[in-house]
Amino acid sequence: MAQQAEDTKSSEPVRGSSVASGEGVSRSVPLVIIFLGLGLFVWKMFYGPSLSTAVVSFLLCLLGTWALAEKIEKKKMALFVPLLLFSIWYFLFNRTVDPTNLLYLVLVFGVLSVILGFFTHGESVQPELYGLLPVVFFFLDIGLLEFLKGQLGLVPTPLLTALIQDIPWWVLFGVLTLPGKVSEKEGVNFAIDAFRIFAILYVVFVLVAPTLPAMTLGKDSVIPGVGQLQQAQAAERAKLHTESSFVSSVKCVFVDGTYDNIPGCVAERQKQVELGAICEQERKIQPDTPAFEKCKEDEQKRKERELLSVSGVNDPTISKPTTIMFVQGNYFPKSMVKMKGQPLKVSYPVEFKVDNPRKQEIAASFSCKFVQGQSEIMGEITSGVEQKLAGETISKTVVCQPPVGIDLQGNYNLMYMAELRGLTSRSRLQRVFIPVIKDVQAEAVMIKDIEQAHFGGGIFGGGNAVSQAPPDLARINFAFGNPLENPIIKPGNDLIVSSSIENTGNGKITRILEYQLKLGDAGLSVVSGSDASCLQGAGLEVPDQKMLGKQTVYLPTCFVALPKALQELKEYELREFEAEVRYDYMLTQTFPIQVNVVATT
Repeated sequence: MAQQAEDTKSSEPVRGSSVASGEGVSRSVPLVIIFLGLGLFVWKMFYGPSLSTAVVSFLLCLLGTWALAEKIEKKKMALFVPLLLFSIWYFLFNRTVDPTNLLYLVLVFGVLSVILGFFTHGESVQPELYGLLPVVFFFLDIGLLEFLKGQLGLVPTPLLTALIQDIPWWVLFGVLTLPGKVSEKEGVNFAIDAFRIFAILYVVFVLVAPTLPAMTLGKDSVIPGVGQLQQAQAAERAKLHTESSFVSSVKCVFVDGTYDNIPGCVAERQKQVELGAICEQERKIQPDTPAFEKCKEDEQKRKERELLSVSGVNDPTISKPTTIMFVQGNYFPKSMVKMKGQPLKVSYPVEFKVDNPRKQEIAASFSCKFVQGQSEIMGEITSGVEQKLAGETISKTVVCQPPVGIDLQGNYNLMYMAELRGLTSRSRLQRVFIPVIKDVQAEAVMIKDIEQAHFGGGIFGGGNAVSQAPPDLARINFAFGNPLENPIIKPGNDLIVSSSIENTGNGKITRILEYQLKLGDAGLSVVSGSDASCLQGAGLEVPDQKMLGKQTVYLPTCFVALPKALQELKEYELREFEAEVRYDYMLTQTFPIQVNVVATT
């Protein structure tokens, strides 16, 4: 018995050492992920994403799988099954969605799961699901959502964009995989648990919030490669036209020395960086020049003018929208194989569709290009570059082919462009002019009756209070009054006129040929000294605003005076005014293609 007790006693330190070692590993791996992930985040904030950062992110994906294995403490090898199959599919199978290859991978996964499930009595299923988490974080970190936004038209809110791009994903993952008890101090453990709960809620919110459009998967890969993801993430960060709030905060403290008002400093820095980026990247003006400073001042004034912007709505009496799109058909060669040294003899046809319910006569100009990374190769349109389009429903085949002598190889984005010239959109706006009424109570009764009769019971709530236009590709929004949005106009003060041209389609406005607010038909005239171009103008070039989100062109604001006839009314009078804009419009649509080159035997 004594000998048995001695043996038991001697074995206890060995077991304790093993437990301590396991706890050390379970704590050290998440800490490595946290610190390495933080370093990766800071590097990307200052220097941008690259292939090197993607490699580090994949290394963190491997460490994350290891950390999860240490955390669940059972059937650890099952966690590596999803990562193994993901790596085979992503890197060896080139992200293909070919049904045959996918079926092969599913069968392999099924066989491995059945084998593991047999030997573990079904306990390997949960670890296999946990193994998907590091893969999700890997995609989030290297820019999956930015790629989806650029290629599939996903438009997250500004808040969601900031939440995605300004978060150290692997730091969150490291915190999630920390052991339940990190320290002997309960306060530290409570803080870690609270942060862990916050991290879970944060990830769930980011993953659930976006509404992804439906994706039709053919036999070729629509899943981005690492290089594509990094390019998409870098391009998306460039589109922000500002620096990261993280970088701004660091510079405010360590460069500007601002400690008492960091939020105000960050806002000012980002505003100045945004103005400078617009002048440098869009206006093509060299920094540190008088013209650059003048440009920033002009852009600041433009932004202040936007505060007087007006809104408009689609005309409820017109239901059919004007739409344009390129459609990929069954004869589009998404994936091609050619012998090395032989020319690529292939054309890429797509259908160009226009729903034109207003039956406008449209002049269209087509072009195309093959994009691979930073390289662009202009293609040739063989179906007619210039075309005249007419009718309520227009459908034309547009054929693009690579130029002679250019040998394509690898993955490309084939970009089709269609510029539509001379489109027209009209808007209408209702205003009620009332006579001079000295009895305040009688005036209030009249205004209430007008609201009920013409503006849905509320001057700011009814649709007739704002300009209405057909659901075209663009519309001109306009308003006048004092205040601007009030459609009930009293005689006396001069009226403010404000207008804007809003892009409501899925392309962009390239130029404004002319615009006109037909207020002069009712005798309204621009007050002396005010900008007469607020009512009409022509030949307005539109800056490239693709980096600024929703494209809106703000027109000059001015003051107008009422004619004598509208100031001496005996009864109220309802008038309808019209505005018109003629413009050119560009649609750009991208389709992924693949050209595989095989060696001759």
